[in-house]
Amino acid sequence: MKKLVAMLVLAAGLSAFATPVNITVVGATPVSVNWYNSPATTQVPPGDNEVMPGNVMGNAWDMEAVLLDGNNLSLVGSYDWANGVPSDNVSTGDLFIAVNGSSTYNYALVFDYNADTYTAYQLNSGSQFLGVNQGQNIPFSNPFELVTSTATDIGSYGFQYQTGLSDDAALGYTSWETPTTHNEISVDLGNFLALTTGEEIASHITMTCGNDELNGFGKVPEPGSLSMILVGLLSIVGLAISRKRK
Repeated sequence: MKKLVAMLVLAAGLSAFATPVNITVVGATPVSVNWYNSPATTQVPPGDNEVMPGNVMGNAWDMEAVLLDGNNLSLVGSYDWANGVPSDNVSTGDLFIAVNGSSTYNYALVFDYNADTYTAYQLNSGSQFLGVNQGQNIPFSNPFELVTSTATDIGSYGFQYQTGLSDDAALGYTSWETPTTHNEISVDLGNFLALTTGEEIASHITMTCGNDELNGFGKVPEPGSLSMILVGLLSIVGLAISRKRK
């Protein structure tokens, strides 16, 4: 039994090192299912060290990568998600989610960066959105924000916010200017969504002025081999405990 427990602990520790998948897509905000077919091959890595065409460049404006790891969706940027660009009165918009090949958004997440929580809203045909409204007013970056009174509040949940991350070329975020660090929002979509393996998911977020936007599209991955080992060991331990009690 001690050996089984030791193996279980080892598998759990190793599973923590599973690598997220970069699902960033280069292209305009999705307005139909055709957007999902836009290949993320126009730059490598997609989304990193770029803003909307003709706009202000630099670390402060760069929304870099969308990462998917099971139900966990993460947004990475040298852009400061929590504070925006205070000198230009720029803040972060809501995160919009479409699932299962939908050509319209199904959910919107409204973040409270002071409390590290977000409220999830389910959208409907009558849901309304606010567009970007400053500076260049880039329409391709829309939508910016949900009019919350036009959607259904389905609950509030916590999220993780990390700052001071180093470059990670493998995951798709590197320095545009030096010195630089990166910031990451991570949300567990399983809090309000029953996602299944292979299900399509798309995401969109932008800032007040639309200077940059960040889009993602991918499929919920198969459980990794380490996760499968962990599940198997859990089953073995449970069976052994059951037999011992008998």
